[in-house]
Amino acid sequence: METKQKECEICGVWFTPSRSSQKYCPECGKDSTKAWRDLHKHMQYSVARVGTGRPVSKTEVECKYCHKTFTCYNGVTSAYCSKACETADRIQNTFCACCGKPMLETDDQRDTGWHNWYCSAECREKYLMDAARRNGTLKICPNCGKEFVKDSVFCCNACYQEDRAKKKEYTKYLRDNGLKVCEECGKEFSGLGKFCSAECEALHKDKEPHAYKNCVICHKTFFCPASEMMAPLCSDSCRQEYNRKQEQNKKKAKQIKMVSAAELKAKKKAAAEKKYIAENGLCSICRTSYKDCERMQSNYTASPKGAVFSGSLVIKCPKYTTKKLVHRPA
Repeated sequence: METKQKECEICGVWFTPSRSSQKYCPECGKDSTKAWRDLHKHMQYSVARVGTGRPVSKTEVECKYCHKTFTCYNGVTSAYCSKACETADRIQNTFCACCGKPMLETDDQRDTGWHNWYCSAECREKYLMDAARRNGTLKICPNCGKEFVKDSVFCCNACYQEDRAKKKEYTKYLRDNGLKVCEECGKEFSGLGKFCSAECEALHKDKEPHAYKNCVICHKTFFCPASEMMAPLCSDSCRQEYNRKQEQNKKKAKQIKMVSAAELKAKKKAAAEKKYIAENGLCSICRTSYKDCERMQSNYTASPKGAVFSGSLVIKCPKYTTKKLVHRPA
């Protein structure tokens, strides 16, 4: 069966494809990206040189600023005959966004591109403050109480440094007097926890985000505050049971640690004994090393005073009365 010829999608050459999905001729298929790029470049060059082949349409337009008549081509129109006219018209029709003063009456004459323009720093600040009040984005400095619009916590760096110094001094005062600040009511108190009373702790938990969780003790589903989601507990009885189990787990962990330490100590002791025996050897009677045994060092010609013999064997050696390490072969 004869294969139907195809036209290359890039160069337009007719070719016989080797597969049904082939879109490019063998030459363009070597690097299709480069072939498309070259085709686009040649098309741009041809259009710039000889045009698109469409008849040119002309439109006479009057400049909005200088009222000079100029020609626009192919339906593309403009309100100004030049960039200079466009800039001059914008300057002429630009007014202060706050007080409405014309730009031509000031020394600050520039093209703002139809963006807001202010005749002075006071007008700019007033406009931004009014806009922030309307939008609800106005900020108040926590140090001096001044209203401001900047994207920061404090109105200036001086307020930031002053507030930082105050906090350091207050923190030192609390630490020296053993006090804390309640996270709910801000009252100073001494003791454990983050709150001055159970009422403040309950109020704080009520304000937190809540979600349905299962109690880790009784598995009951309840509305749990965010601060307790790591270990959800539905009641005081479940909390007491949870604390009891935690204490038991701590004791077990401590016991396991002690047993592990004892086992490690025993292993080290056995390793030291094995090494000592390998290096020095042990007397079968007094269990001391060969190099310290008086009888062996004298080549069995001398014995410790008070030694008890059974025939030629020493059955008791009074020189060593402490308990020695006993080597048991594996």
